[in-house]
Amino acid sequence: MPDLKNVILCLSVLLLVGCASGRDTTPSNADHRLLTLATDGEPTATVALNLRLLKTASADPTWKDAVESAEQHLLKLGTIPPRHRALVLDTFSSFAAGLMETPGGTVPFRMFASHGPEDAALEVLQTARLIEATKEGDYVLIDPETCQRQGPLRLLKTKQLLAFVPPALAADVSARLAREPSQKMDPLFIAQAGVEVGPVLEPFVPGLLMLAIQQFQATDAARRISFAARADASGAIRADVEFIGPHPERIQALWERVTTSESALRTVVASSTKLQASKDVLRITFDVNSLREQSTMLRRAFSPFSDEPLPSESLEDLREDDLLSPEDTVSYPETLTPESFLALSGDDCGLGKGQDLDETQKLRLAFTSLRASFITPESDHLQLTARVCQPRDYVPVLARRKLMELRIQQPELHRPLCGPLAASPDGMKVGEDLSGQNTSRGQVASHHAQFALKPGVDAQTLPAISGSVTVHVPTRIRSIRIPFAAPFARAEQTFPDGKLFVEGLRIHLGTLTFQLGSEGTPPTVLAVRALNAEGKYLRSEARPGLTMVLSLPLFGVLSPDAPLFTVEGRPAQIELVLVDATTPYTRPFTLTPPFPAGNATARDAKELPLALIDQSLFEQHLMSPESVAKRTASFNGAVKKDALPAALPPNAPASPFHAWLMTDGVFRGDVEFSWPDDVQEAFAQAETPVTLELLEADFADGTRLRAADIEAVDEDDRYVWNNGYGRQLKWNTTFSPGRSQSFTLRDYIPHQLERVPLTRLKGQLSFALHEKWVASSPTALSLHTEALLAGGRFKVELIEPGRIRIQSHGTDQEGFSAVFDDAENRPVASVLTKRTDFDDATFMLDFETRQPAHRWRMIQSQGASKTYAYPFEIVAQAPVPPTAPKSVPARKANPTRKK
Repeated sequence: MPDLKNVILCLSVLLLVGCASGRDTTPSNADHRLLTLATDGEPTATVALNLRLLKTASADPTWKDAVESAEQHLLKLGTIPPRHRALVLDTFSSFAAGLMETPGGTVPFRMFASHGPEDAALEVLQTARLIEATKEGDYVLIDPETCQRQGPLRLLKTKQLLAFVPPALAADVSARLAREPSQKMDPLFIAQAGVEVGPVLEPFVPGLLMLAIQQFQATDAARRISFAARADASGAIRADVEFIGPHPERIQALWERVTTSESALRTVVASSTKLQASKDVLRITFDVNSLREQSTMLRRAFSPFSDEPLPSESLEDLREDDLLSPEDTVSYPETLTPESFLALSGDDCGLGKGQDLDETQKLRLAFTSLRASFITPESDHLQLTARVCQPRDYVPVLARRKLMELRIQQPELHRPLCGPLAASPDGMKVGEDLSGQNTSRGQVASHHAQFALKPGVDAQTLPAISGSVTVHVPTRIRSIRIPFAAPFARAEQTFPDGKLFVEGLRIHLGTLTFQLGSEGTPPTVLAVRALNAEGKYLRSEARPGLTMVLSLPLFGVLSPDAPLFTVEGRPAQIELVLVDATTPYTRPFTLTPPFPAGNATARDAKELPLALIDQSLFEQHLMSPESVAKRTASFNGAVKKDALPAALPPNAPASPFHAWLMTDGVFRGDVEFSWPDDVQEAFAQAETPVTLELLEADFADGTRLRAADIEAVDEDDRYVWNNGYGRQLKWNTTFSPGRSQSFTLRDYIPHQLERVPLTRLKGQLSFALHEKWVASSPTALSLHTEALLAGGRFKVELIEPGRIRIQSHGTDQEGFSAVFDDAENRPVASVLTKRTDFDDATFMLDFETRQPAHRWRMIQSQGASKTYAYPFEIVAQAPVPPTAPKSVPARKANPTRKK
């Protein structure tokens, strides 16, 4: 079954598909049988497509562009990737997919009607890796984008028809195939779809759409949604959407609310749609030809630009001009070389770690990730990131051309048969982004490239990874100025391949915000500047804006990247610095394992080794008299102003943690806990949690609260002592000393007592330690090695600079962690940041590492557990004789606690 999120999306896409061709598209008997099986009987969700008509329309010059822009959505309904488009359209005449109801629940089905023999069509599906035979003779469906498998399904074959159906329904479907089809596919039939609303629909609907559906009680209003689209011989195209259920008026109210909220959309709907309502059905009919004729209005309806001036009352709020000094303005010469362009970014634009690829130190390549993939677990997946410095006011977000390229020469890459890498001709998945940071020194453009090695090849033992990075550097620059004065309505500039436009968005606190947008393929914009009436530059700032990608098959792709700019003053013109020509600037690279590389910051071998905290280490080292005295002296010298330290209760043991209460300022009432480096380091690798419990709190009005009081609820089952929003206060929590050197507790005082001084606070810190740790044998840090310990098997799943992930196999026991060494067998400082448990009795551990690691061992705590408890008490002022807490009304019988 294709992803029903795509099905829901494509219901709207199919409304816009036009196929006005007079060619013969006569369906076969197999097409009739496919439509009958897909729409009668068991299906609870179904989509049927006329591929024959799609292919015919795409061959017609009148419709070719419109249909091709829709094909990616249409073929997604069958989880058919673009690389198999020609193969599928040449082989099959129609297609159906959906869910069938069986005694065990809903199960996917898939049907293909072919132009030629069914056996040859079956071979095409297997060769394209869309299906795979099982040992039992059934088949599984393979999603080409995710490699997800569904099945097993039983294959039923008749002349020119392949039906993959649930085995439990095979006998019934086979009997229906033997009968004459009850439905005939019309030659100009485009598509038909239907879905049962409720438990079938809800898991697949995007969250925001589901909120709207629930708001209008649409799941109660409609039991089934159906869709049909067809053309006629005159070229007219009609699409019908039907909502079948007890309350069609609710669906009609939702439709009218959505379609009347925007003027352009309201005009289009009025002229291109028709509503028919009856007791149980609401039918919306779309005139697709009319929709296509009004593409301009549709563009406007979905555009973030209103094409309207700002209100006159807002213009009066504009501040006086704040001029930009000449030294703060980047000067772009008309001609540039790669070196002179990179020099515009300043001395340090913040590229981060990596290998410099040229003498300017403005182009850098870094290893980003080495991971195992559940899609292709036999291959190592790597990601490299190239970063290049850009001028501080660079705006390549509007560039429609490649900014950077990364090529791998060695080793040979693996192109999987499914998954995201399968769609790329070179086996690489790439992406670009522009950092908005470091704007005073320049920005950073990043190019990410993901790829996979051949199965069985270990990235950590490669001789090297070699290739090149290319930056398309501007070499010829020109500037244009567009009049843009109050009331700041849309102003545009047209180019041979597109246009650029600016439009005022709002005036807030005396500052004007405007947007920059584009259509088509305009020149790349290097910089955007605002000038006043005297031609002087105004101080302005660029910030991310709205980026929306909306694909409309008949109208092309609307992708109005709309960066925002704020201006201090009253502009009269906007200056756009444009790129007229670029040149490729290519630099080679060679990266050698291990990944990540480097030992420059490894721990000094003379230091104490990273010991794992157990009862012996804690009692004899961390809590030795010398260590306690050193920590106490350090703490006493670092107590903050307006902070009241906790006192040690009589006969209480010395604590590895220190606590204090903030008594003044905006942090008044916060309780802070701190610990030094040796405590943090000892707790880090084992992720030993510490439990904090508040036991009593006294206030200046005589109120004394205990932990049990915080749980009190009234007769409506609401917390009496709450945080002001009705939620329970936290008087019991845990924190991890290994992740930081402090922890702050706030929001523990009831809102009723927030203005009453706290006079005394009593609590306790506790944790448990085991007797000892056992470890596996050390092994190289690689996706191809594993560790064995306590009956469990462990493999590394992810290696990144500063991060390692380990997956368990065959065990879900508690108490596991890992330790790491560098290339010189010196311990690497690490922190266990997260454990994730799965339903299949396995778990995953995530570690932060502070130096590159080259070896690893699994460890597990063993022996009896011992709990250590450390009470504390903070007295802020002389206590007042306590009074009983506020009385709690009697509770209703058997109330239900609100979550």
